[in-house]
Amino acid sequence: MFKNFLIKIIKLMPSKFIEIIWNEKTKNHDYQIIEYWQDKFTSYQSWSPPSIPSISDIEHYEHVIKELQPFRTLVLGSTPALRDLAAKHSQEHIVADISLGAIIGFLQLTKYVNPTKEIWLKANWLKLPLPDRYFDCIVGDMVLSQIEWKDYQLFLREMNRLLRKNGRIITRCTYYDKKYINKDSQLIIEDTLEKFKNQPKLGKELLLRRLQGKFIDSNKKINNIKIINALRRHGVICHNKSHQGIENIINLTTPSWTRLTKEELFSLLKEQFFIDGIHIGNEHEDAEMFPIFVLRSYKRG
Repeated sequence: MFKNFLIKIIKLMPSKFIEIIWNEKTKNHDYQIIEYWQDKFTSYQSWSPPSIPSISDIEHYEHVIKELQPFRTLVLGSTPALRDLAAKHSQEHIVADISLGAIIGFLQLTKYVNPTKEIWLKANWLKLPLPDRYFDCIVGDMVLSQIEWKDYQLFLREMNRLLRKNGRIITRCTYYDKKYINKDSQLIIEDTLEKFKNQPKLGKELLLRRLQGKFIDSNKKINNIKIINALRRHGVICHNKSHQGIENIINLTTPSWTRLTKEELFSLLKEQFFIDGIHIGNEHEDAEMFPIFVLRSYKRG
């Protein structure tokens, strides 16, 4: 099968080599995103919600996409499950990602994608070389978190430009809970790990998200250095030995990841779109901080 043959070739090619071919001049933020994602497909299968969409999240994406019956879908990023949904339910779909290495690497984790039919576009989401009103559906996962705060409006305007009349954007977002800002980091760590001691993997995932809410700077960026220092200070990790799983979870963030409050997130989205629907999973007590939005453009005609 062509896909298996292509994957064998991909495995022989270092992802950095692929990126060097395609990147001559790259902005600092873009380079950080490329560096982060280009080889994450090797560990992606060990990730769990909320770092990746849950089963119920994917079911909701599929429910909305099936109702839309889109002819043409844009997939923002290389999330395997979303590429599968686009392949199953669209006549044509394009995958747009700043990292060609991610597009190629995550291909091997898809189930329904035919790489001879999937169109790959290596480009920045802020300015995609695509026609106006081209897509019936745009899907992505945590896309806002990977964009700098100052570019949020630019990104949403670009999505608005690409979306056809009556089209929809379906995307999972996240926000930080303000209640953690003034809470002592030791209490956050102790309370979370104790509460989820029988679900240690989930506990570590949620611990990181809660600390992100505490250590957010004025530019809405997560301060990973403060998170790591807090974990070291309270004995969760040390310089030479990490608490099992925590090190990998910390690696799920970069200095460029951004977060808004719930109020800021809703206000931002409502400036450009109607919110047609919100899905919140029930996998854990912080699930409400990871809603899936179905967005419809304000524009007419």
